[in-house]
Amino acid sequence: MATNRLLHSPIKLKIRDGKISEISGGSEAKILEKWLRSFNDEKMFMTAHVTYGCHPNAKLSGNIVEDERVWGGAVVWGGFGSQSETFKGKLGLASSHVDAVVLNNTIYGDGGELIVKDGGDFVHEEVKELVRKLRGGAA
Repeated sequence: MATNRLLHSPIKLKIRDGKISEISGGSEAKILEKWLRSFNDEKMFMTAHVTYGCHPNAKLSGNIVEDERVWGGAVVWGGFGSQSETFKGKLGLASSHVDAVVLNNTIYGDGGELIVKDGGDFVHEEVKELVRKLRGGAA
């Protein structure tokens, strides 16, 4: 499977109890599923982390380390698979790892509170001051 590639059609993942339970979509969804299954490792279907992009200067560059930090982007359906011990999680190492950046997200927290709308600024009152500081004091 190619790394750092842009998708041309949506891939939908159903996650249940931290594990991918279903992959749907077009040909790229089939490629992803085949690639994950090729490892013969159930941990490849487990959520390793969720990242929300909030670096004010990050740009889409093809470098996943920067891409997953793009303001308003999220690694919401990946990473899956191997989990670095720096995360202090329980998953541990797997055969590989996959991340995917999704842009223009709307995110609600527990209790249905709106946190981010359409990949724009954080709108939750408790986060607005942090946003201002990240952006160097700009509103």
